[in-house]
Amino acid sequence: SLAGVTIGLNLVTMALGFGLARVAKLPAAQRITVAIESGIQNGTLAILIALTILERGDLAIPAGVYSIVMFATAACLMVYFGKLKPIAQE
Repeated sequence: SLAGVTIGLNLVTMALGFGLARVAKLPAAQRITVAIESGIQNGTLAILIALTILERGDLAIPAGVYSIVMFATAACLMVYFGKLKPIAQE
């Protein structure tokens, strides 16, 4: 299903962002920020491109679903990390 694919893409993108930030030895707060920023992409721009430049309304549907999914999964990630012990400012 489209929702399943977009959720998977979003979770993989956030995990890659977090993992690469860890490889770069960034502090915990920055790793979380990179993960969230990696997961939140510009869905509105994708919709605009699909509708205007490509003139394909069917291509705007996955972008719209992804836009909703990306904010929901990012919110869940923020809630999860928000419930952990406070991250020391480094």
